[in-house]
Amino acid sequence: MFYRPFLSQKTKAPTAQRLAVTVLLALMLVATAFDGSGHSIGSSLAIAPAVPQQLEPPLGADATTTSSVHLAQHRPSRPLRIGIHNFPPDFIVSADGQHCGGTGFEFLKQLLGQQELLLEPVCVTPARMYLLLDKNDIDFSINIKSTKALVDVSQPPVFIEPPYMMLQLVIYSHSRRSDAVHDGSVAMIRGFDYQGQRQNLQTQGYRPVDMPDAVAAIELFLKGRAEHLITYDGPFQAYIAKRQADANQAETSLAEPLEMLSRDTLQQIPTHIVIAAKSPYREVLAQLLQQHAQQHHCRLLKNCGSKG
Repeated sequence: MFYRPFLSQKTKAPTAQRLAVTVLLALMLVATAFDGSGHSIGSSLAIAPAVPQQLEPPLGADATTTSSVHLAQHRPSRPLRIGIHNFPPDFIVSADGQHCGGTGFEFLKQLLGQQELLLEPVCVTPARMYLLLDKNDIDFSINIKSTKALVDVSQPPVFIEPPYMMLQLVIYSHSRRSDAVHDGSVAMIRGFDYQGQRQNLQTQGYRPVDMPDAVAAIELFLKGRAEHLITYDGPFQAYIAKRQADANQAETSLAEPLEMLSRDTLQQIPTHIVIAAKSPYREVLAQLLQQHAQQHHCRLLKNCGSKG
């Protein structure tokens, strides 16, 4: 008769002890789950924003989205200004210097327009372009890296990779039988170093004749007022093609027929988009151009990814 109650009594005692211990532990956990200000540490961790891992921007659409977000936060309040000097066929300045553009300008205008950015041309000579970049009167232009007027300043501009395009540096010379002068003169652009070739030519006894831009130097040479011409071949060939298209000018006022000119190639030189160090949009423009190059796998920026 006492077997069942005895077992029942022995079973209830440990259960009550375990219940008391469980309650005590629960109270201790509740007490430690709050900090001194009465806020739950667990809830604070739950709402704390996660710190995103810094990754390289991906290629393709995601890179474009990243660029768009950055541009939305730092959108220029005015059109970006590009300095344009006469460098056909990509960049062209009118004879009076009041209008400028070209296929290169249109490509960059389209590229920036994809991010709803406006581009405004500023017509300049090369020598003035260097001053405007340094003074932040223009935001960017296109130039080779070695120009002393750009690198020998307190705050050098930023050159964008990849290059915009490759240039072929050449020297044209009149034959000895031509009506041109034969005095060792070399027509060239004022302010251009030509990757050190200006100094090399002077060391060899040649005499520079500085002109304001590429077209002026070409015309001086073709008229026979300089014995030699140092130039990038793109502007020279573009000028000749335009001249030959005009039958009235094809052979007029030339010191000798074009086929009589001699030509020597000096070197291939990359030219880059160069951004003013003080431009408030330096980082925005650099990021946009570099991400465009990544997205389209550009080796050269010129016309890369163009829809036209």
